[in-house]
Amino acid sequence: MYKQRFIEIYGHLPQAVYAAPGRVELCGNHTDHQGGRVLAAAIDRAVRIYARKTGGSRVTVHSEGFEPCVAELDELAMKSEERNTSAALVRGVLAGLCNMGISPVGAELYVASDVPIGSGLSSSAAFSVAMAKCLSDLSGRELTKEQLAQLALYAENRYFMKPCGGLDQYASALGGAVRLDFSSPDMPKAKKLSLEWLEATHALCIVKVGADHCDLTDEYADIVSELRQICGVFGRERLSDVSCDEAMSRLPELRSVCGDRAVLRALHVFSENRRVDDAERAIREHSAADLAKALGESGHSSATLLQNIVPCGEKREQSAALAIALAGLALSDIAADGASAVRIHGGGFGGTVLCLVPKGAVNELIKTMEPVFGRGCVLTVRVDESGVRKEVLK
Repeated sequence: MYKQRFIEIYGHLPQAVYAAPGRVELCGNHTDHQGGRVLAAAIDRAVRIYARKTGGSRVTVHSEGFEPCVAELDELAMKSEERNTSAALVRGVLAGLCNMGISPVGAELYVASDVPIGSGLSSSAAFSVAMAKCLSDLSGRELTKEQLAQLALYAENRYFMKPCGGLDQYASALGGAVRLDFSSPDMPKAKKLSLEWLEATHALCIVKVGADHCDLTDEYADIVSELRQICGVFGRERLSDVSCDEAMSRLPELRSVCGDRAVLRALHVFSENRRVDDAERAIREHSAADLAKALGESGHSSATLLQNIVPCGEKREQSAALAIALAGLALSDIAADGASAVRIHGGGFGGTVLCLVPKGAVNELIKTMEPVFGRGCVLTVRVDESGVRKEVLK
């Protein structure tokens, strides 16, 4: 179908197709941009780019459901009016290639995706990682998955103007379940894990709550800004360079300079890094109960300390908070050996809720959620082991 759509748009066949998966964040909410630790997994939903190299000086992109965009290869400076758009990501990847000494080439591209837009499954990172793979390959350079993640992160930070860490890009590029340590942000340490044992008894479910978080970049930026204020008191750049004991010893000063919400958010990051270690240990020991405990505590901390469930000042639209409450009620009667967990997913403030659910309880979760958030709101996802790749063009 998509190959035929490419022909309809451009008048000829594509030469190749590239794919990058979306991701789920299992534990480590807003820790990556603070040099912290994260557990994530690529999922079986992906952005695909059908591509053909041209002899021209522009990259033309048609995306399913969006207006087409064009990037001239001699006009790669950041454009403020493109903030938060796919055009910014395309231009950012092209500029990043130039920074690496790679000369990008003209191309005709068609983008299709089954990663829900604005849902917290990182459609923008999957788009930018797939775009990085596509445009670097067409330019004659095969980059490593780590290089592709860094290139995508450059585009998202500098051109899309989202002050995120590298969780989304690395999870999408590397594939599988992975523990990431961002203490060295330009070269995070990645450790692959296996969730195959968990799939026998449990499902990872994403609940789409119907609140698009595409326009909430400023809410995320506030988290980064407030944590930066905390770090500034100590003359440090990231919270990974500050200990919890140091912060507690100067609590009155931090409250005065940065405010209580900033302090609470810092306390979340300190404790969240420990929970990532607990969750990793649970995975290695094949303990669903301990994994559920770590994920549930992560969700509670995100709600009470990080405060990324409801957009600031919003009174009527609190769909993520409602979804968490309803999912908790639906799963509350499950026996101890059928451990479950509910937490905000990804950046928060809308988008999606993550549920770790015993397989026998998935239908109960669906029955609870669909009358409120609509048919098909519950997605069961599985781990994608491949990460970013060039696929066989069929």
